[in-house]
Amino acid sequence: MKYFTGTMIIMSVAVMVLVGGQALAAEVAPPAPVSGYLFDEGSGTTTADAFGSNDGTLVNGPVWTNDTPFAYAGNYSLSRTNTIEHVNLGTPADLDFIPQTDSFTLAGWLQTCAGYTDHLGTGARLIIKGPSTGTEGQYNLQGNQTHVQAWAGGTGIGVYSFLPTTPPPGAWHHLAVVVTPTTQTLYVNAVVQASGGVGTVTSTNAVTLMQEIPLPAPGQYTTDNRYDELALWDTALSADNIEWLANNSIKDLLSAATPGTLIYGK
Repeated sequence: MKYFTGTMIIMSVAVMVLVGGQALAAEVAPPAPVSGYLFDEGSGTTTADAFGSNDGTLVNGPVWTNDTPFAYAGNYSLSRTNTIEHVNLGTPADLDFIPQTDSFTLAGWLQTCAGYTDHLGTGARLIIKGPSTGTEGQYNLQGNQTHVQAWAGGTGIGVYSFLPTTPPPGAWHHLAVVVTPTTQTLYVNAVVQASGGVGTVTSTNAVTLMQEIPLPAPGQYTTDNRYDELALWDTALSADNIEWLANNSIKDLLSAATPGTLIYGK
């Protein structure tokens, strides 16, 4: 959550922050995603799609945890303690975004782990439609302590050392990639980090969440990361939408919530 001293005006679709009577930023609530995962079950081997019908199956035992980027009753996240745990969404047609044809957005929260020996070729795939090894597939959003990357149609963009220093264990970061038929733009904590073109690669693999990128070298696995509020949109969200997502829970996008209401985060 970003802290400020000023006046907050709650609008129907946006939050406007005023300091000394001057507008500094607008947070515009995005539309509801096609699929979004709050991971609030807290137990069990399935997780519900809070916005659609693409429920996920927990594979190889991801661990439920109550360490989350937002504080509300009953909020949980998922963590991974080895390289084979993930959430399988299957191959739903409404998540089959075609590079160079469709516009779409992938976003979610990642808490980086402790004691990780970085390798630029590894990372935690928050959301991917593609194989578990080799090519980065049809689409992919990934990151670890020191870098984030996105792939659309097999073409990647990324940034290394995305913060001035390695983030301490327990730091939550909001990652997002916005893809149009010609460009993709990568955000960390609502700040643009990289942009580039889009390839043509497609994949018949399932859509998976929190998937590890395995490497043979010991100590180079992104284990013990935590994940929360992973979501997919079938449209290219605006920068103001991404700003909203970096400061608000997607839970607020459910019909009972009021768009633009700030909740506790970190």
